[in-house]
Amino acid sequence: MMAVFSFISSAKLSRRIALLFISLLAGASGVLPQTLPTKHWDLADPFKSYVHESWTSEHGLPQNVITAIEQTSDGYLWLGTQSGLVRFNGIAFMNLDRYNTPAMKNEFIRVLAVAEDSTLWVGTDHGGVVSFRGRVVTQHRLVDSLTVEGTHMIVPGKDHTVWAAISGLGVWKKEADRWVAVAPSASLTSVWSGFVDSDGSLWLGGQGSLVHLRGDTVERFGSREGLPEGRILALIRDSRGDLIVGTRGGGLLTLKQKKFVPLQGSARYAHSTISGLCNDAEGGLWIGSYDEGLLHYDGALVSRCIGSQSGNPLHVGPVFLDKEGSLWFGTAGDGLHRLRRSVVRMRQLNESNVSPQIWAVVQRDNELWVGTRSSGLRRFAGNRFQHVSQSRELGQATVSALLDPGDGSLIVGCEDGLYKWTASATVPLTLPGGKPFTNVYALIKDRRGVVWIGAESLYKMSEGVITEVPGMPAGFEVNCLLEDRTGKIWIGTDANGVGVLENGRARFFTTEEGLRSNTVLSMYEDSGGEIWCGTQGGGLSRLSNGKWSTLLMDQGLLDNCVNSIAGGENTFVWLSTNRGLFGGTEQSFIAAFEGKITRVDGGSITAQDGLPTTEFAGGLQNCSVSSKDGVLWFASMKGLVGVTPEPPKKNPLPPTVRIEGIDVNGQSSELTESMEIGPDVRSVQFSYIGLTFLMPLSTRYRYRLDGVDDDWLDGRNQRQATYTNLSPGTYVFHVQAANDDGLWSKEQASIHITILPHFWQTVWFKIFCLLGIVAGVLGSYRIRVRSMLRREEELNQRIASAVADIKVLHGLIPICANCKKVRDDKGYWSDVAKYITDNSDAVMTHGICPECAEKIYGPDMMDRIKNKREQNPAG
Repeated sequence: MMAVFSFISSAKLSRRIALLFISLLAGASGVLPQTLPTKHWDLADPFKSYVHESWTSEHGLPQNVITAIEQTSDGYLWLGTQSGLVRFNGIAFMNLDRYNTPAMKNEFIRVLAVAEDSTLWVGTDHGGVVSFRGRVVTQHRLVDSLTVEGTHMIVPGKDHTVWAAISGLGVWKKEADRWVAVAPSASLTSVWSGFVDSDGSLWLGGQGSLVHLRGDTVERFGSREGLPEGRILALIRDSRGDLIVGTRGGGLLTLKQKKFVPLQGSARYAHSTISGLCNDAEGGLWIGSYDEGLLHYDGALVSRCIGSQSGNPLHVGPVFLDKEGSLWFGTAGDGLHRLRRSVVRMRQLNESNVSPQIWAVVQRDNELWVGTRSSGLRRFAGNRFQHVSQSRELGQATVSALLDPGDGSLIVGCEDGLYKWTASATVPLTLPGGKPFTNVYALIKDRRGVVWIGAESLYKMSEGVITEVPGMPAGFEVNCLLEDRTGKIWIGTDANGVGVLENGRARFFTTEEGLRSNTVLSMYEDSGGEIWCGTQGGGLSRLSNGKWSTLLMDQGLLDNCVNSIAGGENTFVWLSTNRGLFGGTEQSFIAAFEGKITRVDGGSITAQDGLPTTEFAGGLQNCSVSSKDGVLWFASMKGLVGVTPEPPKKNPLPPTVRIEGIDVNGQSSELTESMEIGPDVRSVQFSYIGLTFLMPLSTRYRYRLDGVDDDWLDGRNQRQATYTNLSPGTYVFHVQAANDDGLWSKEQASIHITILPHFWQTVWFKIFCLLGIVAGVLGSYRIRVRSMLRREEELNQRIASAVADIKVLHGLIPICANCKKVRDDKGYWSDVAKYITDNSDAVMTHGICPECAEKIYGPDMMDRIKNKREQNPAG
């Protein structure tokens, strides 16, 4: 914000410098060194609308001589250098040479070409021809392996044919899988350039000669037809159908009626060395010149775009227009360069010992008038800033406010005075007491012709008389003023919020009423009559129906410091901030204010879009103005920045997304479309890139891993995705990319990975273990059953033994000595036979012992019984 340079209010100065420092730190936190150019070259006036960037060995190039440039269908940019082939993805360079690509036998790359089938053909200085198709790299030997092959030209033709020129060995044509030498001729042994015409015929540029091959017909052109003796280094047919020839030391020629004549408007470069030609998107021609820098032909005149910087010439070689419309060109010693259209216009003060800072700007008649820092007034006319007649005091003043009252004069507010300027005189205007004004930051003229002056109080000037407006707060300082459509005067202050003056009385709104910041830097009335306030650190606020609503960065703003607000005729509103410009339709802002949408649907313009500075003036009345041609101009640290009052053009090309690498456990692995990874995987990291060269750091990503993620994960601007502790199995990783305008790639890149298990993690090992467990369980069961059966048998035996023990009489049995009765455990006496029957398993039967039988039957009876048994044993 420009008021940071005020030396009047030290408190304001300290606060604004602190905010500036914080914003610079925040803006630098995400910068990658690969994207920053190492050298800015001066662009000629007609090309000031381009953004110029360059890359050198400091950014990763193997060296700074670029010999060839091409782009393959997958989106990669390929560069030929004297130290190898380089692949560029917009952020980082990858170098290919004989050490990491064995098919390349020589690092000096002379020529690159892309065929219809997307094969990249590479011609080396002494190593023949190499082709890259996908991941397949092939070396081609056109002649015997002992011959040194220096390739000066490769031209892909139709039907998969390729033409190559080998130094001293003529021109060769590849048909199918073999190379065939074109009939030798002196005019074909030293070919330096080639071009396949729309009819399939071939043009070959050699040493002072041009050969046209059309089928079996050969047409030769030489000095008789107007060609110089030098080499023909470049050939092209322009958008008008003319054949253009670039020569070494002979400038630019075109073929007219079988004769070569100098290209119209190129007389200044008649003896230049032309090393590269490329058609642009507007029908013109970009021209690379070794001794004149980068040139451009618009159909009538050849103009220099970039020639030298501080006396150092820029030696331009190949020129190439990529798919997004950017021009790339290589140099001999200054690396890789790019030009792309900027969305802004720039008007800068280029005076020695004069600050480029502009604090105020107004439209006066058909000219822009600006207030500078410490150099008074300037007017922009004739496409340049011009001095104006002014007093010494005004000529050394910092102009902070301007007003065109419509009477041929200018009212000029400064940090140390207020002046009325005319072409003939500069008249100081003073405070009512005669003292000079200080810190005049705001000037407006209302519909009644009264001039309002915002300084360290509020004043008004009517019919030349200046009076102070009463009722202003103590310590009051005005930053900006606005008259709304009803005639009310709105006052943006430095510390007292925003006030409204109606019927001579002022009412102020501060943070207590809903503002996010009491420092109001800018104001705007929308098409509905509502008042918007841009604040310092408090975002953008809007007053509607007596209530304030606020938008911050969380709601889509580029920055919470809104320095100025400017709207065009189509109600597209631009905000200048400390981070760049942000714009959107009024309807989108209002919808966000009212909570109908969560974010403003807008676009930003930053340094990547060609903005030479992201620091704009703020806290001043005249930070922006709409010129009569519809351009919105903003005062900035480096001059005037102009934008059209319409949305920034969208990038219609979604990026092509590619997976570039995979790291397993922190170690890089060879990348294939389907790959197996050994066991013991702790982490897998996928690296990828969305190939767009316009805003590579703004590319957004989303990814998912099938088998792990149920939906897409937001990768934001990160180009890696890491997964840890993945189980063995097969996974598919998918990634998509979106450009800076949110357009997602139509196709997604994917890769299949299979994490192999340890042997104990395999299915067979698990089946074996399961069978072992089952067998063990069954074996244990059988052993258990057998053990239980044995136990049961033992128990039965023990039970039987116990029962038996229970039924056998043991111990002392009391028996009557007289009657022989037995006493049981309960003390009862019973007959012996009954006792035995009750206490044993014995069954009592009746018999007689021999002694008792002899007593009862006598001896004789016993003898007869005995004899009878002996005579009849069976009885």
